[in-house]
Amino acid sequence: MVTTRRSELTGPRTSAVRTVELPGPGYGEVLLKVLVSGVCASEVADWTAGPQSPEPPVLGHEPVGEVVAVGPDVTAFAAGDLVTGRVDAAFADLAIGAVRDLVPVPTGLDPAEALGEPLGCVVEALRRTRLDTGDRVAVVGTGFMAWYCCNYSGTRGRGRWSRSTHGRTRVNRR
Repeated sequence: MVTTRRSELTGPRTSAVRTVELPGPGYGEVLLKVLVSGVCASEVADWTAGPQSPEPPVLGHEPVGEVVAVGPDVTAFAAGDLVTGRVDAAFADLAIGAVRDLVPVPTGLDPAEALGEPLGCVVEALRRTRLDTGDRVAVVGTGFMAWYCCNYSGTRGRGRWSRSTHGRTRVNRR
């Protein structure tokens, strides 16, 4: 067991930093020292409403962290490696992450610029859409994830895509 501090949701738009015990990493897991964590729009509803169950929610799932310890079967990462991906309860000093949800951060990349989970969402969305060459793609919104969608789909031989925000539409042809 290791001791860590984490932010727990205690009420609407309110959290508290608490000290808790975490188990060491199990099979297929690593223990991360969280260096930075993104804030995901998917958690805004929970933050706004507050806890809906007796167990206080712990938000955050977009960290970049340094591997502190690895589970007994883990060979993909070692202590000292910098990783990013989806890790629940990441608004904390330490968090447990599944190896299958992590990727290494390239050497020299600043952790603050290495959040990988949003890009992973885009890649998964595009994988699920099964686009074919020449298909038209509409992306609603022009945030960075929309930019990823437009550019990633465009580099895979897509013929035409458009993006729209605030009633304005732009069509690009590749």
